[in-house]
Amino acid sequence: METFSDEANLTESTDSAKPCFDWLKRFCRLGVANNTGGNGGLGSVRDLISSLVAEFVGTAILIGVGCCGAVMGIPGPITGELAMNATEAEICARPMPLPVISSMQPAFIFGFTVMAIIQMFGHVSQAHVNPSVTVCSVVVGMLTWQRAILYIIVQCLGAIFGFGVLKLITPCDLTTVPDLVNPNLGFCTTVPSRALSIFQILLAEGLATSILILTVCGAWDRRNANNIDSIPIKFGLTIVAVGLAFGPYTGPGLNPARSLGPAVWNNIWTMHWVYWVVPLTSSFLTSAFYRAVMWPADSDQSAAAAADAATTDEDGDPLTGVRSADGKADGATTRL
Repeated sequence: METFSDEANLTESTDSAKPCFDWLKRFCRLGVANNTGGNGGLGSVRDLISSLVAEFVGTAILIGVGCCGAVMGIPGPITGELAMNATEAEICARPMPLPVISSMQPAFIFGFTVMAIIQMFGHVSQAHVNPSVTVCSVVVGMLTWQRAILYIIVQCLGAIFGFGVLKLITPCDLTTVPDLVNPNLGFCTTVPSRALSIFQILLAEGLATSILILTVCGAWDRRNANNIDSIPIKFGLTIVAVGLAFGPYTGPGLNPARSLGPAVWNNIWTMHWVYWVVPLTSSFLTSAFYRAVMWPADSDQSAAAAADAATTDEDGDPLTGVRSADGKADGATTRL
């Protein structure tokens, strides 16, 4: 009788918890309006977990590897008596010449890192790794706001984790960048140039983010569906171009999570609000403009889908072949 009572209590407890699970399921529902990438439209808990893990790991890689471009050069191995007897504090206190890095180095490292991340996780979560991109996906109707909130949370956590790992593996004297012009500048921290007015700062960061978001909208446009193979390269080179152009102005940030990770570990919050307010606002306005003015109508989307179906097989692979005048295939149709 006790076993029966325990089973009854367990059943009753499960039934009482069901509304909570139902609410969580509704909040985390994965339906998207236009599932043009990733598996966001499948709607299972496993897909949600895999997407969140991909965003966490992708953002951690972005910050951890990208910020390597801010390291002022790793000295050669320590030799002699210092290597045998010195403590970590003594090694860090030893003066070491720090080579001046090129301003091109961070831009190229971040761009190539983005390229790799999209190749790794683009088919899993669309590889946003950026709250600004996530806001864009909500505006154009590709992602629900419930899932977007979870994306942004794990992106921020991934950025903090990734930069923490970089700090862990980097010599302590190389994670503090002395800057006589701007003493508030920390290792890989996004801080605007002191030469700019507040208006110039807001405009520069807004323009940089708009260029990125226009690239995102163009990649997600259904009319561009046949050009997805080169998307990682396009995004990587876009990051390089924007980084080279706007780096002297605001960094640029482009990505609130990218700015958050170094700010947390360096405890430098100089004008940090700019790197949240401006990219998110610019993303919303730019994606809203693209959707209102250039996003294809539903009829155009249907026509493009029909055209794709006519040129692909049942597995979605492109087909090639010669058709006769009556529209029937002349000979075998082969897979590219």
